[in-house]
Amino acid sequence: MKAGDSARWKTAGKCRRAGILLLISVATALGVPADPVVVVIDSGMDSGHAVFEGRLLGREAVVSGLPEPLRPGDGKFWPGWDFVDNDANPQDGTGHGTHVAGLVAKGLEAEKAQGKVVMFRTGDRQHQLAPVTAALEMVAALRKKGWDIPVLLCAFDYRTKPENGEGNERFKQSIQALTNAGVICVCAAGNSGNNIDGKAADPQFQVALRHPAMITVAACTGDGQLLAASNYGAVSVALAAPGFGVESAAREGGMAALSGSSQAAAVVAGQLAAHAITSKERDPKVLRAWLLKQVRVHPSLVGRVESAGFLPMPEAKAKAPE
Repeated sequence: MKAGDSARWKTAGKCRRAGILLLISVATALGVPADPVVVVIDSGMDSGHAVFEGRLLGREAVVSGLPEPLRPGDGKFWPGWDFVDNDANPQDGTGHGTHVAGLVAKGLEAEKAQGKVVMFRTGDRQHQLAPVTAALEMVAALRKKGWDIPVLLCAFDYRTKPENGEGNERFKQSIQALTNAGVICVCAAGNSGNNIDGKAADPQFQVALRHPAMITVAACTGDGQLLAASNYGAVSVALAAPGFGVESAAREGGMAALSGSSQAAAVVAGQLAAHAITSKERDPKVLRAWLLKQVRVHPSLVGRVESAGFLPMPEAKAKAPE
């Protein structure tokens, strides 16, 4: 968490709605990038990391029409937006966002896809539904403006309570609006080791809402063995992907190996976005069908995920299965 965040929380609830409405209202002032964009909603991003070289939007090409207070301070790139602090510097306080965004960037690079990565920060470790939904609505606003956003990654933990029924409905409507606009949302299944198809669905993850437009991803080893900690569901979860000891960008430089369904979802988002960009396909149904054709069936995934298989890492695709 950034310095001073704890002091801001007392007033954040009062100003967040105004800040979000302000940002969405100025979405029409943003320039339209020349390249496709993958949006990551997470804990922020260390935009200075080498893995993002050539993957960030140029500041002037995008934000020249924005009022100065809404522009980022580095003067060169527009890495995204912070829906917690309401500024254009979505700094990463945990390293989670940097790691998953790095996997998206690596997926694009593997296919030499000319795409950019934008981060919308909505929290640190436990994300609240309201800023997440606002970020989704911002993605929809940018899509309406003309941004080419084939894939959106949501790979985080948030808390939802029974009294959040209205917020949940708004969330569902936001996901449907993105799907109608041609944006696929890839999300993590979660790491509680539960079957999330039934009434005992994990309430901590957006997949608990089970929106049919989402592509939900479980975590497995590199050769397809479902991780014991990963959530699963033959109805709710589309496929698995490597999520054990996956190496990617670390906050403040270097690389780190992390595990979980967040990493698995990021692997899928990067490869799906790369295919969408290189093939120029934008129909979510067509892209989803393509994705499920890429999986390799594994015994541990039969009856656990819809496709009964996993998506290999990009570098493993060329290798014949054992």
